Formats: sequence, structure tokens, C-alpha cells
Amino acid sequence: ENLRARPYHKPKGSRTGRLTISHSIKERPYEANQRLAIGHWESDTVRGSHNSGCIATHVDRKSRYLISVKITDRSTKAYMDATIRAFQDIPEDKRKTLTTDHGKEFAGHRRLKEELGAEVYFADPGSPGQRGTNENTNGLLRQFFPKRTSFKKVTQADVDRACVLLNTRPRKCLGWRTPLEVFSSVSLHLT
Repeated sequence: ENLRARPYHKPKGSRTGRLTISHSIKERPYEANQRLAIGHWESDTVRGSHNSGCIATHVDRKSRYLISVKITDRSTKAYMDATIRAFQDIPEDKRKTLTTDHGKEFAGHRRLKEELGAEVYFADPGSPGQRGTNENTNGLLRQFFPKRTSFKKVTQADVDRACVLLNTRPRKCLGWRTPLEVFSSVSLHLT
């Protein structure tokens, strides 16, 4: 007698768990694809161990400037509320588009369009390379919050400190300028 449970498979054609997207990454503006202008963001979440919370990350494609917010979970509401709060201090001309993956936290993407004025584009499923700037930046953020770190005791101040360090770190891809310099269009170095 075999007591092992049979694996569950969704019925063919099932739409449960499938995210309805408005715009594919293939429709994203040329200036966003070519990193010609500030204001085109890639967004994701970095998860803590054992459902201990997440960090919502938003990286500007041109400047590599990072905005991060600690959230309690990957729910759509937590992500949307935190993202809208985080972008309220960013000038409208610097919040043009957001590119995300198909995570459940992005299900409320229409709200971002309504409240921030930023169009949302979705990368193809299973194609993290289409959001490489964000994936790379999440890796840099993991230097401060390694995998298997519980986020229960991580505060927004801890996240802010990591952001400041990353935003003021000179980058080769930016001609050794910092993300903050490029995003602010101000030179911090005296030459």
C-alpha cells in the first residue's frame, strides 16, 4: 500500500495565481531600454528567512539609484502602500516607468499608475536578466542582509543605512560617479 500523496497539478486553463498584466517589457519606451533618461525603475522584493518580512527595492536604470522600503510581507497591499510612500518624495519627472517580474506583490500595479503616474511594465516570466539592474542591486543589498537573515529585527533605519552606502559608492559603469551624483545630476567630487 502506497501512502504517499499524489502531487497537486492545476487544471489546464486555470487562471488562479496568474497575474493580469497591462504592458509587456516589449512595449517599454526606447529611452528606458537604452538608459537614456532618469525615471525608469526596476522593482522587486528581497525576502527574509522564514516569512520574516521583505525589502521592496526600486532601482533607477540610468543612475542605479536605489530606494528601498522594509515591508512586513509580500502582500500586494504592503508592497503598494510602501512603494507609493517611497516615491512621494521623488519628483514626477523622475518616476516615469516601473518594470517588475510576475510576483504576486505586483498585482495592484494599476494603483501605481493612478497614484504615481508611472506606467508599469512586466518582464517575461522566468527572465530575471530583463531586470538585470535590479537583480544586481539586490545582490549588493544582500551584502548587508545575507540570505537566511531574519528580517524581524531589521528596521527601516538599517535599510536606509544600506541604501546610503550603496548610493554613495562609486561605480565603474557610471564613470566612477556615484548613483546619487547621477540621479541628482550634481558632482560631489572636487576635481
